[in-house]
Amino acid sequence: MRPIRTLIIEDDPVLTDLLSSILQKENCNLQTAFSGKEGIEKISSFKPEVIILDITLPDMSGLDILKQLSEHKQENPASVLVMTVLTNKTYREKAADLGAKAYLTKPFKIQEFLSVVQNAFRQMRFQP
Repeated sequence: MRPIRTLIIEDDPVLTDLLSSILQKENCNLQTAFSGKEGIEKISSFKPEVIILDITLPDMSGLDILKQLSEHKQENPASVLVMTVLTNKTYREKAADLGAKAYLTKPFKIQEFLSVVQNAFRQMRFQP
């Protein structure tokens, strides 16, 4: 199986380290970004196939990044998995409208995260 290019955009270094250690076992080529600006730069240069995106970043909303991705879906066809502490239904609906494939509310169970990521990886592996 080919490794899936995966980008975590999350400002919490402890959570990023935890998710990274989990994903290391999942045959992916992993990079991380700790701000929206850094995330956008890595999207452009790394061309991730799966993006794990926090909504509450220090410099911009993850929804703004998701909006940019949806406007340029041809150049960036990544599958986006959103995670956030925001439990408001409006955020979930907005993320879905902008093309998010999954919405995880923090704190989440590791098995729930892994299940969502593995599903995204399976979908990407079957794409040409």
